[in-house]
Amino acid sequence: LLILEFEQQQLIDNGIFDLQPVHSSKVEGDGLGYDILSYTKDRQQKFIEVKATFGNYNTPFHISASELTKSIKNADQYYLYRLYNIDLGIHGADLFIHQGSLESLCINPVDYLITLQDAPASHKI
Repeated sequence: LLILEFEQQQLIDNGIFDLQPVHSSKVEGDGLGYDILSYTKDRQQKFIEVKATFGNYNTPFHISASELTKSIKNADQYYLYRLYNIDLGIHGADLFIHQGSLESLCINPVDYLITLQDAPASHKI
């Protein structure tokens, strides 16, 4: 919600009153590879992935394969908004913005998907 408010104010500050940021992951469902659709001052689409922690800037966080893929395919339009030091008491946080592919930031894979193709002889136990 902080980012929706932030983006709305950015649009207003740039004189854009006919476009609204959309909480896409809520409206269209998770799995799009981003959370919020917004717009630049040039009225170009921005795909914003929001990652938030109560920890500091260096607190690790996870991204999904769809987020990584979307960031690679749409690097010019993709933004990571990293909220950290979240303070619920004041409804605020610190914000770091990264534009572009997340590929260079993904240095430590921690999950792998395994799909077993052939059914082996099973053992009852």
